[in-house]
Amino acid sequence: MAAEGFWKWVSENSERLFLRLEKESISVVEEMGLHLKEECPELFCEIGKLKEDPYATLVITVDGRQENITLAQDVVKCAPDLPRWKVIAFRQRGNMESLEIRMGDEISLGIKDLHCQAFVGPHGELGVTLLLKDMDDQENDKRAGAAVLLMDHAIGEYDAMTAIRSLSIEPYKEDLPGLMPLEDLPGFIDKMKNAGIDRWDCYMTTLDEEGSAASIFVKMGLGAWAPQLERSQRLRVIVPITKPREDGLIDDQDEVEQLWAIEEELVETLEESSDALFVGRVTTGGIRDFVFYYPEGERPEFTVQKFFGHYPQYEADINLSEDPEWEFFQDILMPDEYESLAMSIDHKVRALDEADDPLEQPRPVSILLSFEEEEARASFIEKLADDITHKLTEPNDEDPRYFIELEKTTDATPKNLGDYCLLMFKEVKDLGGDFEGWSCPAISSGEEADEDAN
Repeated sequence: MAAEGFWKWVSENSERLFLRLEKESISVVEEMGLHLKEECPELFCEIGKLKEDPYATLVITVDGRQENITLAQDVVKCAPDLPRWKVIAFRQRGNMESLEIRMGDEISLGIKDLHCQAFVGPHGELGVTLLLKDMDDQENDKRAGAAVLLMDHAIGEYDAMTAIRSLSIEPYKEDLPGLMPLEDLPGFIDKMKNAGIDRWDCYMTTLDEEGSAASIFVKMGLGAWAPQLERSQRLRVIVPITKPREDGLIDDQDEVEQLWAIEEELVETLEESSDALFVGRVTTGGIRDFVFYYPEGERPEFTVQKFFGHYPQYEADINLSEDPEWEFFQDILMPDEYESLAMSIDHKVRALDEADDPLEQPRPVSILLSFEEEEARASFIEKLADDITHKLTEPNDEDPRYFIELEKTTDATPKNLGDYCLLMFKEVKDLGGDFEGWSCPAISSGEEADEDAN
């Protein structure tokens, strides 16, 4: 049990601590914090209580240190029943209207003093630029620190750590594109998480030890937004295929279209009746598995049962489980590095084909690889075929890695590009290196088509 001694002490002293809050809140926080640090030095305590509330809120926070998220969640899960206390993980979003950060007598920053820009990357990653009015060189450090704290309180500690991948602070200018008040940022983040950067993709893989064939359709854009703290339950609606192939997949067109229609209607029903989020489906072993994530406490089983009353030919298995880390989404639905590379190559070859590129025509193909150790790179070079040339880049102050750029000039066509790149991927991984990316020219346009393995 996480922090067992701490919770035993809190349980024994909860009434005494609660009664002291009104006049001695700071000393109560300090006392609780000292006891928590005896077992979990990485964690911190904060307490909130409004005068009219009959309970106090104990917040277990990681103070912005992302590596301690799971520890905080585990500690909160082990909290005993405390009649006068509500226990939560991470600082929650603050009241926008009264939100203000004070640092000493000189620095005061309110929600109206900050604007921001939000930039969404191709894989759903979010970058934020905080725009600070009257930014003064002499006060940059203090005001910048206050701005970051203000953003944390506005969007909540968890989103500040997990949703935002890059953060910068710049002077405010009225004519900047995408300018919005900081108070609009929480809604923007919620919208992005719900939409999941509406980018879907499908791929073939194998599951379990027997290597069962599987077709996976997944909301790829959600990768940068997972897990979502507010949706900790996983709902799986498992439907048996009435006419499966021998390998457990499906190609009966009538049933394919029937299951597509069921999916569309099921997603619409659940997302309209609750805060459900559809993240993907798996077809394998003669079943189709629809996967959703739900807020804690919601019970969608009856809605699903009622829905399938309209489809008596399908007896759905309904599975609602706790999955706060989104392990099913991360480990089953999302492709691994090898599968992602195969998908990117397939996409590019299809794009070339649609542009009337002569796919059988040979052309040079370049691949960039990196290694942490020079010896590993040397071992890789020894295995290279004679028709592959290479160029080396040595470590420098900005990047300590050992790079090698390969170019295959014979028998390289988009038709066999996948086999070649995937072979190089396996070989570099066997030596502890990384596959950085690949490129090949498009004959039809004369432009290079670059792809990054990530």
